[in-house]
Amino acid sequence: MILAYMDESGEAHYGKTMHSRPHFLRSCVLVRENQLGSVEAAVRKLCGTFPMCSKTGKRCRFHATDMFWGTGDWTEHKADIDMTIGALVGMFPIIRDHNLSITFGHIRKPQIHNQYSRPLSPAVLTFVQCGHIVESWMQTHASDQRWLPCVGSSQHDKEVLEAFHQCRKLGSPVRRRIKYERACDAISFTSPVNSEIFLISDLCAFVFSRKQQGKDDWTLKLYEALSPHIWRPWTFKPR
Repeated sequence: MILAYMDESGEAHYGKTMHSRPHFLRSCVLVRENQLGSVEAAVRKLCGTFPMCSKTGKRCRFHATDMFWGTGDWTEHKADIDMTIGALVGMFPIIRDHNLSITFGHIRKPQIHNQYSRPLSPAVLTFVQCGHIVESWMQTHASDQRWLPCVGSSQHDKEVLEAFHQCRKLGSPVRRRIKYERACDAISFTSPVNSEIFLISDLCAFVFSRKQQGKDDWTLKLYEALSPHIWRPWTFKPR
């Protein structure tokens, strides 16, 4: 079995902030079942090196946005770039050493909102996108196996679940009714608290989001480090 860990970046709705925050993205990290133990152990080892948060009395959590900006658990360590950014970069050897494949789905909300009178939510659209890309990866790398989506929990769980079953049984709502042929008959909703591997998807969502928004800073180096692992990437055209 292949497990597909998916995390979101952006606001998963069409509303007043749609034009000021137009981008929505979902990252997807593919892990083979026989890799789970090794990858989880590597992530736990990395997180065990993080500093303590005096506010919570617990070790700082891996959260790419907080680590980059020095917020949340990492507020008191903001000035220590080697600690905050070093902890962020520490995830990359895990991706490289396990040769993990990564993909993503993304949309510009104003474009979707203008094109359709009743558009699917950003959470559903990007989930369906990722599913189709995973299906193409399976054809090349694991044609005799099935994949299980492990999706970050949100208020859109019911919609995502319904879209998943529709893609399996009836066909995609966005790709000429093409079905998910290699998907399992179940879906898992998870979170960073319950899944070490989900933290890798959190990192990827952050890096891809920065790239998508056209941020011209050192995070481009992070994207370059991920590039060899991206399955069928397309060119970002930030607007």
